[in-house]
Amino acid sequence: MTTGKIEPQGWGEILLGLGADIVQLLEMREGLQTQFHLDDGSVIDALSFGWGRDFGELWEHVYLTASIDRKDGSTHFVQTENITQITDPLNGRILYSRQAFEHS
Repeated sequence: MTTGKIEPQGWGEILLGLGADIVQLLEMREGLQTQFHLDDGSVIDALSFGWGRDFGELWEHVYLTASIDRKDGSTHFVQTENITQITDPLNGRILYSRQAFEHS
């Protein structure tokens, strides 16, 4: 779990933000089928990912790709704040879960 105060992303090295738990989980699951449940009800299946954090933002974004060979798979750009659950589709185990934020 992320601890300490998170500052908005500035110039230079990309720092972990409020989605650090998600980024660290994805690093451990690179190459493993993973399901991402979003706050709009959609579900994305992915095998590989990349991440970053935009200037001034507190949350990371991730690129989720359906194939290890990125040429063969569709890629989704997702803000980590929109991910409400991450599951292992092979056994149904919940790897990450949180309440969805209310959007105005």
